[in-house]
Amino acid sequence: MRSLSLVAFLVALLGVAAGASWGADRLGEDAPVTVRPMAPEVLLLVDASDPYALRVAEQARFALARARTPFAEHDVGAGALPRLDAYRAVLTAVERLDALRDPEADRLEAFVEAGGGLGILYRGQSPRLRTLLGLPRRSLAFAPSGDETLVTTAALMPGGEGLRIPTSGLSAYDVPLAPGCEALAMREDAAGEILGPAGWTCPRGEGRVAYWNVALLGTKSFRGYLLQTLALVHPAHVRPASGWAVVFLDDFPAPASNAPLEPIWSQHGQTPAQFYAETWYPDMVGLAERTGLRYTSTVIYAYDGRTRAPFRFAEWLNGRVTVDGEVVPFSPWIAEVDARRSEQALHGFNHQPLLASLWGDAASMGEALRAARQRWRTDDFAPLPTTYVPPMNRIDSVGVAALREVFPEIETLAGLYTGAFENGGDREFGPEPWAPELYALPRTTAGYILTEAERLKMLSVLHTIGAWNHFVHPDEVYANEARERSYRAEGLPSPSDIGWRNGSDGLFPSFERWVETVQTHYPWLDAVTAAEAAERMRAFDALDVAWQDRRDGETRRLEVEASQAGQTFYVWARPDEAVLGVAGGRVVSSWDGPVLTQLVVEADGPRFSITFGPTEA
Repeated sequence: MRSLSLVAFLVALLGVAAGASWGADRLGEDAPVTVRPMAPEVLLLVDASDPYALRVAEQARFALARARTPFAEHDVGAGALPRLDAYRAVLTAVERLDALRDPEADRLEAFVEAGGGLGILYRGQSPRLRTLLGLPRRSLAFAPSGDETLVTTAALMPGGEGLRIPTSGLSAYDVPLAPGCEALAMREDAAGEILGPAGWTCPRGEGRVAYWNVALLGTKSFRGYLLQTLALVHPAHVRPASGWAVVFLDDFPAPASNAPLEPIWSQHGQTPAQFYAETWYPDMVGLAERTGLRYTSTVIYAYDGRTRAPFRFAEWLNGRVTVDGEVVPFSPWIAEVDARRSEQALHGFNHQPLLASLWGDAASMGEALRAARQRWRTDDFAPLPTTYVPPMNRIDSVGVAALREVFPEIETLAGLYTGAFENGGDREFGPEPWAPELYALPRTTAGYILTEAERLKMLSVLHTIGAWNHFVHPDEVYANEARERSYRAEGLPSPSDIGWRNGSDGLFPSFERWVETVQTHYPWLDAVTAAEAAERMRAFDALDVAWQDRRDGETRRLEVEASQAGQTFYVWARPDEAVLGVAGGRVVSSWDGPVLTQLVVEADGPRFSITFGPTEA
């Protein structure tokens, strides 16, 4: 079980112009500025009596705190609502909104009509509020639940157009889209028939309502959508973005076979060692040179599965390639070549996760790690590593302790954003729970093909912390049983059928398109190594932000202050607003979505302001 709740974790944690390539590191060097804390701008309504609603509430608390959005909380079972005119928006993680008595419901409706924002994060109903929320006056019933697809129809973020997310047992009200409302997402059955809206937004007087007819915002993968819902109903605020991108080369450098393995032997006439040296690596380097990508490579020495000594390196020295007419061991050679351009991280002695259930005790783990350390020093291709990537993305507290003992240089632990917490997954960006001196830098996406599931995770994290953390494997083309199952689950053909180049369908051209997609929509991301990303995240976690939205007739000026200079921020405008000017910074990216406009502003110093006015007729 978790040692800290999401909110407790975050309380402890927080106590470039657009172009074809990513830029260099832009960490501000100015002395920190003291930022005066803001009064809460958002009121979060929760229901402590509903365990399902509390899942949404926990995600909302964490996301709002991570986004530096000051909020207050009120339990609908605790009596009358507080004064609403103290807030700019209300978010609800409540199903039984009828817990609000009619006078309270009237106050909430008046708040929205006067210009406030209301985001329903978890489908809720109240007979008194149905018209406000875009629900029919009749009694509500749940739609039959089964295998469905949620399809976004009005993108809330760049690159989110037409996102299709398979779901099972989706619980939603069987309602039509109300007149005057715009669908954010629709429910679709297996035959492609539209079943009804999964989310919508409606203008109400001077304010706006957004309603999610599902419980998906109570999951980690939808945090970015939760925060974008707030931006839709309350655009007069900002959200800092850490602004970096890392691509890990997992299991590389690593041992490679001299055998004629399919499908590469038939497709390229190369052994694995030759394929990695002569095709895969040159292609990946070429992509990095064209786009500005930087890699963090993860060294592993064996795949022998041993958890007891002796720990030998025959596999590491087995592969052979010809370099300048001379036959050389592939692994030491490629490690030396790659170290000239990439961070060299540790993946382990072999591909056995550092789990007590596999190794039996920390002593055996330590022996294997010491063997890896000695080999690293013997080959001397790079400084000792400061980043560790767990094999199979799994590690436990015993493994972390063994790692720290043998490699005290390790500062960054790059596990998984999702997965099982007890196996080192489900990590947040911040101190590693089992060793707070380490920084947890979880990877959020993987693979060469931008599937819908990967797109959801990528976009959500981009709109939570403003970063992309990704990994690929060189041996993806060699389809083992687990990889075949994974591809089938995504509705994809076998990697053997896809191939590496294979026209426009190969893994490599698919990854080129993925990188191009990120750079098209998020050109302000800086390409960095994992070690550099962890350094930036430590600074980002210490960032304080405050803002004021000042109105003067038909114009408004958003004034922003940060404790560190040179920061990047998401800023939003309503569709009827235009940017009149920016002082102390510059707009590096803009996106006119169907229901909101999103800007990315880079500040020159600790302060900037942006002025909006009415769009020209």
